[in-house]
Amino acid sequence: MPRILLDYPGIKGESLIRNYKNLAECVSFDLSSGKREVGGFNYDDPIEENSYFGSRKAQKQDKLGVDSLKLERHFDLASPKLMQAAFDPQKKDVTATIHFFRTFAQLQGGEHFGQSDIFAEPYLTITLKNTQITEYELSIDNDDSSNGTETIALAFDQLQMTYQHQIDGRKIGQIRGDITLASKS
Repeated sequence: MPRILLDYPGIKGESLIRNYKNLAECVSFDLSSGKREVGGFNYDDPIEENSYFGSRKAQKQDKLGVDSLKLERHFDLASPKLMQAAFDPQKKDVTATIHFFRTFAQLQGGEHFGQSDIFAEPYLTITLKNTQITEYELSIDNDDSSNGTETIALAFDQLQMTYQHQIDGRKIGQIRGDITLASKS
C-alpha cells in the first residue's frame, strides 16, 4: 500500500517516517488534466471575423490545463490548519510538496516507518509552486471508523514531478518533468 505525505508550510501532521516526520498523511491522490476550448479578448488573441454580421469574436483555442489536484485524508492534527489555509486569501507564493512511498515488510536501505516493522521507499515527489488550497470538504458519518475524512483541492502555477528509479532499494537515477500553467507579468 503506497503512503502519501503532504508538506504544506505552516501545517504540522502526524507522519512518523524518518526524514519526513510531522507531514500530513493522505489516503488518496487524484490529478486530472486535459485540453479544453478557451478564448477571450486578451492581448494578441487571434480574432475571428464574421463578415455576414460584421462582428468579431475571439477564436476558440485548445489549451492544456489541470482540471483538479485533490488529496483525501483522515481528519487529524493537520486538519484545522488545512481548513484555515483554504479560507486564507492572503496565502501566496506557497510551495507544497507531495511525497509518495512504496511500503514493504523489509527493505534494505528504506526509510523506517514509525514504530512498526514496515519500511517505506520514496519513489515519487511532486512539488507545486504558488500553491493555494481552493476547495475544502469534510465528511463525517456514523459508519466511519475514523474521525472522518477531508478532501482538499490544490491550485498551482508550476508543477515538478520527480520519479526516483530504484532496483532492490538502490537508487538508479531520477526522471523529472516540469509544467508551467501560468506566467507572471
